[in-house]
Amino acid sequence: MCAFFIHLALAIGVLILGKGKVGGNVGLLTVALLSFLTFTGQVEVQEPTYVVILLMMATITATSGLERVGALQLLATWSSALLQSKRSYLTWCSALLTYALVWVAGTSHVIYFLFPIIAEIAHRSRRLYVPPS
Repeated sequence: MCAFFIHLALAIGVLILGKGKVGGNVGLLTVALLSFLTFTGQVEVQEPTYVVILLMMATITATSGLERVGALQLLATWSSALLQSKRSYLTWCSALLTYALVWVAGTSHVIYFLFPIIAEIAHRSRRLYVPPS
């Protein structure tokens, strides 16, 4: 029971440290916490759990790194330009673009920046339907 409170205190400490930070710092702090708990033996891990924790750490680190160096902003700019140039195929292009970003990044959490871009372009390209009289 004491270990639970230690883990809870560490998790809350990481959240407090990352509260004022922007971007990849929270992700990197999370990776540091997972590394500490996993490799110091604080958490008993079995083979499948160990692999899942390592996969989570790799994904969080990659996404945090992308965000930290500005690659997600660059992808947002390119995505916006692509979707604006193909407005008539917005449904197909946005689905394929979302799939490609998820496949490249390895996690679906990187596409949150893409939703407002798709919504804005769809709103701007909406044609009003005038029923025949």
